Amino acid sequence: MVTDKGGSTSKPYGSELDLRKLRVLVELDRRDTVSTVAAALHLTPSAVSQQLT
Repeated sequence: MVTDKGGSTSKPYGSELDLRKLRVLVELDRRDTVSTVAAALHLTPSAVSQQLT
């Protein structure tokens, strides 16, 4: 979060990147396909796709 001089906070770029999404992105970079990422993380391909949106 970012705090301005007035003390209000805002999320940078409109949303926060949580660790689950970051992990999926890292694995996607390493493995190239949603199916192989899903298998590596013990998730369904649908769950991986949802983390990417």
